[in-house]
Amino acid sequence: MSTQPERWLVATRAQVPDGCMRRVTRGEQSWVLFNDGGEIVAAADVCPHKGAPLSAGEFEDGIVVCPLHGWEFDVRSGECVSMPEWPGLERATVIVDGEMVYLES
Repeated sequence: MSTQPERWLVATRAQVPDGCMRRVTRGEQSWVLFNDGGEIVAAADVCPHKGAPLSAGEFEDGIVVCPLHGWEFDVRSGECVSMPEWPGLERATVIVDGEMVYLES
């Protein structure tokens, strides 16, 4: 028996304009939505280095910068640009249906 992934509404497209990020929470888990050139992607709101909230960092040209130590992550791939050997971001599946933005687990 296979289980269907769970989908939950987290924002509208208008709430995540191009070049911006938005923090969303579900239970005890926080995620950051990034709009990179019209594509919305999501990652856990935690830097894998020291646990700082990425939503408190800077986001520009597809790169989010951790506010604690300045490590840079590519939001599309999750890869740590500053230290490629370091683990990347935990990512979530984003579903955009019309103007609605959902995360799926």
